[in-house]
Amino acid sequence: MMLLARLSPKHRSVSSYQSIVACCARNVITSTGNHVGVRLASSHIFSCRPAACLWQSGIFNKPMISVCSGQSNFDTKGSFRLFRNQSRLPLDDCKTVEEVLLLAVKQGGNLHPNQNAAMWTYIFRLVSKGQRQKFVHKEDVAQLELLVWDILEVTMDSLPRMRPRDLATIILQLAKIANFVNSKHFKKLSASELALKNILLDERSNPQHGIFDPLAEAANQIIIDFEPRYLSNLSYAYSLLGYDPKIDDNTLLEIIADASLDCIQHFNAQDISNMMWAYTKLNVSHDPLFHTVGDAVAMKDDLNTFKPQALANTVWAYATANVQHPGLFKKVGDEIVAMDDLKSFDPQNLANTVWAYATANVQHPDLFKKIGDEILNTNLTSFVPQNFSNTVWAYATADVQHPALFKKIADEIVAMDDLKSFVPQALANTVWAYATADIQHPALFKKFADEIVAMDDLKSFDPQNLANTAWAYATANIQHMELFKKIGDEIATMDDLVSFDPQHLSNIAWAYATAKVQHPALFEKVGDEIATMDDLKSFNPQNLANTVWAYATANVRQHALFKKVGDEIAGMKDLKSFVPQALANTVWAYATANVQHPALFEKVGDEIVAMDDWESFDPQAIANVVWAYATTYIQHPDLFKKIGDEIAATDDWESFNSQNLSNIAWAYTVSNIDTAPFFNSTFRQELLNRQNEFVDENLRQLYQWHLWQKKEKSNDGLPDSLHDKWKQTFSSADTKSSALQKDVVSELKSIGLHPVEEYLTESGYSIDALVEINGKKVGIEVDGPFHFIGGRPNGPTALKRRQVESIDKFSLVSVPYWEWDKLGKDRSEKQKYLKALLKLKT
Repeated sequence: MMLLARLSPKHRSVSSYQSIVACCARNVITSTGNHVGVRLASSHIFSCRPAACLWQSGIFNKPMISVCSGQSNFDTKGSFRLFRNQSRLPLDDCKTVEEVLLLAVKQGGNLHPNQNAAMWTYIFRLVSKGQRQKFVHKEDVAQLELLVWDILEVTMDSLPRMRPRDLATIILQLAKIANFVNSKHFKKLSASELALKNILLDERSNPQHGIFDPLAEAANQIIIDFEPRYLSNLSYAYSLLGYDPKIDDNTLLEIIADASLDCIQHFNAQDISNMMWAYTKLNVSHDPLFHTVGDAVAMKDDLNTFKPQALANTVWAYATANVQHPGLFKKVGDEIVAMDDLKSFDPQNLANTVWAYATANVQHPDLFKKIGDEILNTNLTSFVPQNFSNTVWAYATADVQHPALFKKIADEIVAMDDLKSFVPQALANTVWAYATADIQHPALFKKFADEIVAMDDLKSFDPQNLANTAWAYATANIQHMELFKKIGDEIATMDDLVSFDPQHLSNIAWAYATAKVQHPALFEKVGDEIATMDDLKSFNPQNLANTVWAYATANVRQHALFKKVGDEIAGMKDLKSFVPQALANTVWAYATANVQHPALFEKVGDEIVAMDDWESFDPQAIANVVWAYATTYIQHPDLFKKIGDEIAATDDWESFNSQNLSNIAWAYTVSNIDTAPFFNSTFRQELLNRQNEFVDENLRQLYQWHLWQKKEKSNDGLPDSLHDKWKQTFSSADTKSSALQKDVVSELKSIGLHPVEEYLTESGYSIDALVEINGKKVGIEVDGPFHFIGGRPNGPTALKRRQVESIDKFSLVSVPYWEWDKLGKDRSEKQKYLKALLKLKT
């Protein structure tokens, strides 16, 4: 296969090959440091294979040339030798890649496969030690590329004759060379490294399929003869390249996995570690392989042959691939715990191990304690930011307490001059971990926030980084307004939020609401993104509940968002995936935001009524549910009966806080559902016991409950010792006349009435205006927007009307704000409206 044919004609010209020799002669150094003499015969015309003809034509004068100095022979110490026509040329003494290439060129097409493998292995050894040339000439690179192409052609031509060992070695070394030169900055590459990169990788730095696909196909032809080490090396090589070649109906890694299943017991520790790492890096799922390997590891007597990196990489692979194998994780965990110490584990081994157990959700407290204690007694100067973030993230995710470890890491980070070595993910994951673990360290949070605020922009932060950071500061209750503004501004100015998943959107809104940070542009951006989605099927119940909770808590009115979420929930087949808190928070949000959605409330109410497991409802959820239905004045008798029966069955009010008690009492008052046994002597005694805990709002609710029990139902209400005091609190609520109310009162006077403003009834209610018509008292309520929900009276408004009429025995009429506003400034129309409302003669 003529790889050289890919080159343009000018690259194959006579002058080019003469230049190659001249270029290489400049760079070939003997072991004594002297330039090698090269006799250039410019008069020769090349008509044979280019690289080989450098020798055949006499351009290299064989007696003069000594590409690599030294006379040692191939021996048992593992030195490299190439053989041609019984002559032995050493590789060990070659100091540069150029020297090796020239040495290989001298062999023409006669390289034995094991010599070929030795050559690429030695080239990688030199490249990995590489020294940057001060100046790199494009001509040198182009000329070296010709040499590399020709040596590759020799390699490819010899594929049919290769044994598994040689083939696996060549593929691995080429992959390692490609990976190495691709990982270095362009400006730091030498001429030979640039040549290798240009040949082995395409312009996008992807592997040249024209090289690596034939190698994969050659391996497939003899895969049955591959020993475990070669199978492992083959998979590892292609993982370094980052791709899995397609071979017929399978991929190379699928073929390797199938070939490995029957010989897993012969894989050594490094083979296992490298192979599982490779499959994970390439995101290749092969359950039989993972489970067979896991079983083999779990059944070993011990893991003494596994080095720390092999242990860490193995569990990392299973966790990253999301493959469950409790036996393997237990075996590795027990092995590490049984060690005398973990001094042989480097920081990355320690961090990757706990990260793996946390990610795989495998509980192993002794392992976490062992590693945590090891880090606690270690100098952390060798830890890089990723080690820090992965470690604390793991402990937080696994819910393992180790305060001393968290403090040590935080102190180390705070002592750093700056955090420029922290990538955005490390910054976000670290603060997320401290917030999740509930570890207080203000200096750490300040250091991270100041670092983020000082950045020019946050374009390097992905959606999860932004969401986790905001969530962490809100959860830890750390006030840093500049940070919230920075993050909010970044999100609000994005073209769109399509890269944000539901968890990100929900957490961001939740964070700003929890931190009580106002950022209208952010809430508008997030709300619009959600409201314009085709559907919300990608939102889980907690995402939906937290989102509307956030908007209600932040007092942001975005009706399109609430309608979208409400429609999504109401349209579900059932709500079994909602935990009680999510149900409670959802209806609480709609009630707090004063948003009507009857279908949603009916759906949630029916779900709660049908529940068998009532114990999962905590007092806060119970109180929030009934409060929400009462506030929105949505009738659901079965719901109230269900909740009343459940509470009455336990007759335990001690688990309810004072606000829970008052909200429940008030909700049942609004619903007017007769549950006398529910509010029994135990409940009244609880009110007495906690009388000093209630705030004024609670007392007003409980006084309305008293009116319902005592005046409307003729049941026992508040004890006499509390009645007068709580009535005073209820009646003294701050009432301010609105402009709307003043306008109505003015027009009442204009039609000859004498309204009494803020009239205090016997029951304790304050009426906006009281007039007397034909000897009867008529109360007039001027109802603004917050008296209604969806154009109908809300719970507080409905309760007031009912109790005033039933207890104080006079009627109430309402002047809704939208009807009054519709009259504009036409006073005659307003007076006409009032006369009709009060049934006065016009």
